[in-house]
Amino acid sequence: MARLSEFNELSLMAKLTLFFQISYHLQKQILPSKLRLFPILSFPVSKTLSHNCSLNNLFLFICSLSVDNTLALHNSELLKLYQEFDERVAPLGFAIKCWAKLYGINDASKGSISSYAYIIMLIYYLQRCSPPILPFLQQQQKEEEEDNNSSLKIVEGWKVYYSKDINLIKQKFQSKFTSNKQTLAELFLNFLHFYGYKFCIHSNIVQIRVNGIYDKRQAKVPMRRKIYVEDPFDLNHNLTAGVYSENLNYFIKCCQKPLIGLRQLDKEIFSLNEVSSDNNNNNNKLQNEKLKMDFSTLMLIYRPRR
Repeated sequence: MARLSEFNELSLMAKLTLFFQISYHLQKQILPSKLRLFPILSFPVSKTLSHNCSLNNLFLFICSLSVDNTLALHNSELLKLYQEFDERVAPLGFAIKCWAKLYGINDASKGSISSYAYIIMLIYYLQRCSPPILPFLQQQQKEEEEDNNSSLKIVEGWKVYYSKDINLIKQKFQSKFTSNKQTLAELFLNFLHFYGYKFCIHSNIVQIRVNGIYDKRQAKVPMRRKIYVEDPFDLNHNLTAGVYSENLNYFIKCCQKPLIGLRQLDKEIFSLNEVSSDNNNNNNKLQNEKLKMDFSTLMLIYRPRR
Protein backbone atom coordinates (compact mmCIF):
# COMPACT_ATOMS: atom_id res chain seq x y z
CA MET A 1 0.00 0.00 0.00
CA ALA A 2 1.34 3.40 -0.97
CA ARG A 3 2.01 5.91 1.78
CA LEU A 4 0.50 9.39 1.82
CA SER A 5 3.89 10.93 1.02
CA GLU A 6 4.11 8.75 -2.09
CA PHE A 7 0.59 9.74 -3.10
CA ASN A 8 1.49 13.44 -2.82
CA GLU A 9 4.34 12.96 -5.29
CA LEU A 10 2.00 11.69 -8.01
CA SER A 11 0.80 13.92 -10.82
CA LEU A 12 -2.79 15.13 -10.79
CA MET A 13 -3.72 12.69 -13.56
CA ALA A 14 -2.11 9.80 -11.68
CA LYS A 15 -4.00 10.76 -8.49
CA LEU A 16 -7.31 10.83 -10.33
CA THR A 17 -6.57 7.52 -12.03
CA LEU A 18 -5.79 5.92 -8.68
CA PHE A 19 -8.91 7.36 -7.16
CA PHE A 20 -11.10 6.08 -10.00
CA GLN A 21 -9.59 2.64 -9.43
CA ILE A 22 -10.43 2.81 -5.72
CA SER A 23 -14.00 3.85 -6.54
CA TYR A 24 -14.35 1.01 -9.03
CA HIS A 25 -13.25 -1.64 -6.53
CA LEU A 26 -15.46 -0.21 -3.79
CA GLN A 27 -18.47 -0.40 -6.05
CA LYS A 28 -17.62 -3.88 -7.31
CA GLN A 29 -16.59 -5.61 -4.09
CA ILE A 30 -18.10 -3.74 -1.14
CA LEU A 31 -20.91 -1.39 -2.02
CA PRO A 32 -24.11 -2.58 -3.72
CA SER A 33 -25.24 0.99 -4.34
CA LYS A 34 -24.13 3.59 -6.86
CA LEU A 35 -20.81 5.34 -6.51
CA ARG A 36 -20.08 8.79 -7.90
CA LEU A 37 -16.78 10.62 -8.07
CA PHE A 38 -16.45 14.37 -7.57
CA PRO A 39 -12.78 15.20 -8.33
CA ILE A 40 -13.21 18.98 -8.59
CA LEU A 41 -12.53 19.78 -4.93
CA SER A 42 -9.20 20.61 -3.32
CA PHE A 43 -8.91 16.91 -2.63
CA PRO A 44 -10.85 14.15 -4.47
CA VAL A 45 -14.09 13.05 -2.87
CA SER A 46 -15.96 9.86 -3.68
CA LYS A 47 -19.61 9.81 -2.66
CA THR A 48 -21.49 6.60 -2.01
CA LEU A 49 -25.22 6.91 -2.68
CA SER A 50 -27.48 4.46 -0.88
CA HIS A 51 -31.24 4.13 -0.79
CA ASN A 52 -31.29 1.69 2.13
CA CYS A 53 -32.60 3.22 5.32
CA SER A 54 -34.22 1.53 8.30
CA LEU A 55 -36.43 4.55 8.88
CA ASN A 56 -37.58 5.14 5.32
CA ASN A 57 -36.42 3.40 2.16
CA LEU A 58 -36.85 6.57 0.11
CA PHE A 59 -34.00 8.37 1.80
CA LEU A 60 -30.80 9.03 -0.11
CA PHE A 61 -27.68 8.88 2.05
CA ILE A 62 -24.26 10.12 1.05
CA CYS A 63 -20.97 8.86 2.41
CA SER A 64 -17.80 10.74 1.45
CA LEU A 65 -14.38 9.20 0.95
CA SER A 66 -11.48 11.63 0.67
CA VAL A 67 -7.77 11.32 0.00
CA ASP A 68 -4.93 13.49 1.31
CA ASN A 69 -6.96 14.96 4.18
CA THR A 70 -5.23 13.73 7.34
CA LEU A 71 -7.19 15.84 9.81
CA ALA A 72 -10.44 14.31 8.56
CA LEU A 73 -9.24 10.92 9.80
CA HIS A 74 -9.03 12.26 13.35
CA ASN A 75 -12.46 13.87 13.01
CA SER A 76 -13.95 10.53 11.99
CA GLU A 77 -12.17 8.67 14.76
CA LEU A 78 -13.30 11.15 17.41
CA LEU A 79 -16.92 10.89 16.30
CA LYS A 80 -16.67 7.10 16.36
CA LEU A 81 -15.49 7.24 19.99
CA TYR A 82 -18.47 9.35 20.98
CA GLN A 83 -20.75 6.94 19.15
CA GLU A 84 -19.27 3.96 21.00
CA PHE A 85 -19.50 5.69 24.38
CA ASP A 86 -23.31 5.66 24.44
CA GLU A 87 -25.48 3.44 22.27
CA ARG A 88 -28.05 6.21 21.78
CA VAL A 89 -25.66 8.50 19.87
CA ALA A 90 -25.70 6.61 16.55
CA PRO A 91 -29.50 6.22 16.20
CA LEU A 92 -30.01 9.82 17.31
CA GLY A 93 -27.60 11.04 14.66
CA PHE A 94 -29.38 8.86 12.13
CA ALA A 95 -32.78 10.28 13.11
CA ILE A 96 -31.52 13.87 12.91
CA LYS A 97 -30.14 13.26 9.43
CA CYS A 98 -33.47 11.75 8.38
CA TRP A 99 -35.36 14.72 9.84
CA ALA A 100 -33.05 17.20 8.11
CA LYS A 101 -33.43 15.34 4.81
CA LEU A 102 -37.23 15.35 5.11
CA TYR A 103 -37.30 19.08 5.80
CA GLY A 104 -34.77 19.95 3.10
CA ILE A 105 -32.23 21.48 5.49
CA ASN A 106 -29.24 19.19 4.97
CA ASP A 107 -27.56 20.33 1.74
CA ALA A 108 -24.45 22.43 2.41
CA SER A 109 -24.04 23.09 -1.32
CA LYS A 110 -27.35 24.97 -1.20
CA GLY A 111 -26.56 26.98 1.91
CA SER A 112 -27.94 24.59 4.54
CA ILE A 113 -26.27 22.78 7.43
CA SER A 114 -24.16 19.75 6.49
CA SER A 115 -24.65 16.27 7.96
CA TYR A 116 -21.27 16.49 9.67
CA ALA A 117 -22.21 19.78 11.34
CA TYR A 118 -25.46 18.22 12.58
CA ILE A 119 -23.49 15.47 14.32
CA ILE A 120 -21.25 18.05 16.02
CA MET A 121 -24.41 19.89 17.10
CA LEU A 122 -25.81 16.64 18.51
CA ILE A 123 -22.64 15.92 20.51
CA TYR A 124 -22.67 19.51 21.81
CA TYR A 125 -26.24 19.03 23.04
CA LEU A 126 -25.54 15.61 24.62
CA GLN A 127 -22.57 17.08 26.49
CA ARG A 128 -24.76 19.80 27.99
CA CYS A 129 -28.15 18.18 28.51
CA SER A 130 -29.22 17.43 32.08
CA PRO A 131 -27.86 15.04 33.17
CA PRO A 132 -25.11 15.01 30.51
CA ILE A 133 -24.67 11.93 28.36
CA LEU A 134 -21.27 12.52 26.74
CA PRO A 135 -17.96 13.72 28.24
CA PHE A 136 -15.44 16.15 26.73
CA LEU A 137 -12.87 13.70 25.39
CA GLN A 138 -10.49 16.33 24.04
CA GLN A 139 -10.45 18.39 27.24
CA GLN A 140 -9.62 15.41 29.45
CA GLN A 141 -6.83 14.19 27.17
CA LYS A 142 -5.36 17.70 26.88
CA GLU A 143 -5.19 18.08 30.66
CA GLU A 144 -3.50 14.69 31.07
CA GLU A 145 -0.90 15.40 28.39
CA GLU A 146 -0.10 18.81 29.88
CA ASP A 147 0.25 17.29 33.36
CA ASN A 148 2.64 14.66 32.03
CA ASN A 149 4.56 17.19 29.92
CA SER A 150 3.95 14.95 26.94
CA SER A 151 4.79 16.13 23.46
CA LEU A 152 1.78 17.41 21.55
CA LYS A 153 0.66 15.79 18.31
CA ILE A 154 0.47 18.36 15.53
CA VAL A 155 -1.59 17.54 12.43
CA GLU A 156 -1.78 20.04 9.59
CA GLY A 157 -0.73 22.76 12.02
CA TRP A 158 -3.34 21.96 14.69
CA LYS A 159 -3.00 20.30 18.10
CA VAL A 160 -4.79 16.97 18.23
CA TYR A 161 -5.90 15.69 21.64
CA TYR A 162 -8.06 12.65 22.35
CA SER A 163 -7.67 9.14 23.71
CA LYS A 164 -8.21 6.38 21.17
CA ASP A 165 -8.87 3.62 23.71
CA ILE A 166 -12.66 3.32 24.09
CA ASN A 167 -12.31 0.86 26.97
CA LEU A 168 -10.13 3.30 28.89
CA ILE A 169 -12.54 6.12 28.10
CA LYS A 170 -15.50 4.14 29.43
CA GLN A 171 -13.54 3.18 32.54
CA LYS A 172 -12.85 6.85 33.27
CA PHE A 173 -16.18 8.40 32.42
CA GLN A 174 -19.07 5.99 32.23
CA SER A 175 -19.76 5.90 35.97
CA LYS A 176 -20.34 9.67 35.80
CA PHE A 177 -22.57 9.55 32.73
CA THR A 178 -25.14 6.86 33.50
CA SER A 179 -27.91 8.81 35.22
CA ASN A 180 -29.60 10.07 32.05
CA LYS A 181 -32.18 7.42 31.12
CA GLN A 182 -34.10 9.40 28.50
CA THR A 183 -35.42 7.49 25.52
CA LEU A 184 -34.39 8.17 21.94
CA ALA A 185 -37.69 9.95 21.33
CA GLU A 186 -37.24 12.19 24.37
CA LEU A 187 -33.67 13.08 23.42
CA PHE A 188 -34.68 13.77 19.83
CA LEU A 189 -37.43 16.16 20.89
CA ASN A 190 -35.14 17.82 23.43
CA PHE A 191 -32.53 18.31 20.69
CA LEU A 192 -35.15 20.18 18.66
CA HIS A 193 -36.16 22.24 21.71
CA PHE A 194 -32.54 23.07 22.51
CA TYR A 195 -31.76 24.54 19.09
CA GLY A 196 -35.25 25.91 18.56
CA TYR A 197 -35.50 27.85 21.81
CA LYS A 198 -32.48 27.64 24.13
CA PHE A 199 -29.25 27.92 22.13
CA CYS A 200 -28.25 31.52 21.42
CA ILE A 201 -27.20 31.53 17.77
CA HIS A 202 -26.39 35.23 17.89
CA SER A 203 -23.60 34.96 20.48
CA ASN A 204 -22.65 31.33 21.24
CA ILE A 205 -20.47 28.84 19.39
CA VAL A 206 -21.17 25.13 19.02
CA GLN A 207 -17.93 23.45 20.12
CA ILE A 208 -17.32 20.03 21.65
CA ARG A 209 -13.74 20.53 22.88
CA VAL A 210 -14.23 21.98 26.36
CA ASN A 211 -16.97 22.36 28.95
CA GLY A 212 -18.81 25.62 29.40
CA ILE A 213 -20.18 28.30 27.10
CA TYR A 214 -17.85 29.60 24.42
CA ASP A 215 -19.07 32.77 22.75
CA LYS A 216 -18.10 34.63 19.61
CA ARG A 217 -16.36 37.41 21.52
CA GLN A 218 -13.92 34.88 22.96
CA ALA A 219 -13.28 33.49 19.49
CA LYS A 220 -13.03 37.00 18.04
CA VAL A 221 -15.56 36.30 15.32
CA PRO A 222 -18.29 38.71 14.12
CA MET A 223 -21.33 38.96 16.39
CA ARG A 224 -23.94 38.60 13.69
CA ARG A 225 -26.93 36.32 13.43
CA LYS A 226 -25.14 33.37 11.87
CA ILE A 227 -24.69 29.95 13.37
CA TYR A 228 -21.09 29.00 14.19
CA VAL A 229 -20.21 25.30 14.49
CA GLU A 230 -16.52 24.89 15.24
CA ASP A 231 -14.48 22.03 13.81
CA PRO A 232 -13.10 19.90 16.69
CA PHE A 233 -9.48 20.36 15.58
CA ASP A 234 -9.24 23.12 12.96
CA LEU A 235 -10.39 25.99 15.18
CA ASN A 236 -10.50 28.45 12.29
CA HIS A 237 -13.02 26.33 10.42
CA ASN A 238 -16.66 27.24 10.89
CA LEU A 239 -18.54 24.21 9.57
CA THR A 240 -21.62 26.35 8.95
CA ALA A 241 -19.96 29.40 7.41
CA GLY A 242 -21.88 28.91 4.17
CA VAL A 243 -25.35 28.69 5.72
CA TYR A 244 -27.68 31.34 4.30
CA SER A 245 -29.69 33.51 6.69
CA GLU A 246 -33.02 32.38 5.24
CA ASN A 247 -32.01 28.73 5.65
CA LEU A 248 -30.93 29.36 9.23
CA ASN A 249 -34.29 30.95 10.03
CA TYR A 250 -36.05 28.01 8.43
CA PHE A 251 -33.89 25.58 10.44
CA ILE A 252 -35.12 27.23 13.65
CA LYS A 253 -38.72 26.91 12.44
CA CYS A 254 -38.08 23.24 11.66
CA CYS A 255 -36.94 22.75 15.25
CA GLN A 256 -39.86 24.62 16.77
CA LYS A 257 -42.91 23.50 14.81
CA PRO A 258 -42.68 19.69 15.33
CA LEU A 259 -42.57 20.24 19.10
CA ILE A 260 -46.09 21.68 19.08
CA GLY A 261 -47.58 18.43 17.86
CA LEU A 262 -45.11 15.80 19.01
CA ARG A 263 -45.19 16.91 22.65
CA GLN A 264 -48.89 16.05 22.69
CA LEU A 265 -48.37 12.48 21.51
CA ASP A 266 -47.94 9.52 23.80
CA LYS A 267 -44.33 8.32 23.98
CA GLU A 268 -45.42 4.88 22.81
CA ILE A 269 -46.64 6.32 19.51
CA PHE A 270 -43.52 8.28 18.60
CA SER A 271 -40.74 5.81 17.83
CA LEU A 272 -37.46 6.02 15.96
CA ASN A 273 -37.63 2.28 15.30
CA GLU A 274 -39.16 0.94 12.12
CA VAL A 275 -42.26 -1.21 12.54
CA SER A 276 -41.42 -4.91 12.37
CA SER A 277 -41.77 -6.38 8.88
CA ASP A 278 -41.92 -10.02 9.96
CA ASN A 279 -44.55 -11.61 7.71
CA ASN A 280 -44.83 -14.62 10.00
CA ASN A 281 -46.17 -12.58 12.87
CA ASN A 282 -48.92 -10.41 11.42
CA ASN A 283 -50.75 -10.06 14.72
CA ASN A 284 -47.76 -8.45 16.40
CA LYS A 285 -47.19 -6.29 13.34
CA LEU A 286 -50.75 -4.98 13.39
CA GLN A 287 -50.46 -4.31 17.10
CA ASN A 288 -47.22 -2.39 16.60
CA GLU A 289 -48.75 -0.35 13.79
CA LYS A 290 -51.45 0.80 16.19
CA LEU A 291 -48.83 2.02 18.65
CA LYS A 292 -46.26 3.48 16.30
CA MET A 293 -46.16 5.81 13.32
CA ASP A 294 -43.54 5.73 10.60
CA PHE A 295 -40.91 8.35 11.43
CA SER A 296 -41.06 10.15 8.10
CA THR A 297 -44.88 10.17 7.99
CA LEU A 298 -45.05 11.61 11.48
CA MET A 299 -42.41 14.27 10.88
CA LEU A 300 -43.87 15.37 7.54
CA ILE A 301 -47.10 16.32 9.29
CA TYR A 302 -45.26 19.09 11.12
CA ARG A 303 -42.93 20.31 8.38
CA PRO A 304 -43.22 24.12 8.28
CA ARG A 305 -43.65 26.17 5.15
CA ARG A 306 -40.78 28.27 3.94
